[in-house]
Amino acid sequence: MPDVYAEDFAGRVDEAAASQLAPLQNDPYVLGCFIGNEPPWPGREGQFCDAILAGPPSGIQKRLRAHLAEGDTPSRRQEFVFAAFQHYVETINAAVRRHDPHHLNLGIRFGGDPSEGVIKAARGFDVFSENIYSYGPNRAKLDSLYALAQRPILIGEFHIGVPGRGMASGLVQAANQEERAAGYRYYVEQCAAH
Repeated sequence: MPDVYAEDFAGRVDEAAASQLAPLQNDPYVLGCFIGNEPPWPGREGQFCDAILAGPPSGIQKRLRAHLAEGDTPSRRQEFVFAAFQHYVETINAAVRRHDPHHLNLGIRFGGDPSEGVIKAARGFDVFSENIYSYGPNRAKLDSLYALAQRPILIGEFHIGVPGRGMASGLVQAANQEERAAGYRYYVEQCAAH
């Protein structure tokens, strides 16, 4: 995560949004944009805080030191990281809306099992995007994501791999192309049935 409390953070985000989104804002073939992909997050708040504290002086380090002065516990570290993430998301969302008001903000494509706090922070997106690698999305997981995010769900990535034809087998595997086709159909039908 960048230094979200740096004085120039909002300006840099706005500049990036203007250069990347403004040229496409009237493109009828653009559905929307993702603002990130699979942040390596769960359970690493303490490690992230250690990296900030060990780094050079910065706005985020100053905020973290002040926050931890009231007590340095795993829950306080998590609270700080979630607040910084929320600020990060809100700043980017505002810039996206300013420079591309005609398309969807598809958010961050989360992977794995994002925590409840991370999912709630994603409410500022137009959809909740999740990469789900399995033979079919778990209905209970989709229900839980929807209840927490209160947004439509977009599955940004999934696959069923087969070794051969120059392709790797991937995370979810089938024995052959016929089984792969049946798996693809099953996956898509499970999504459509939700």
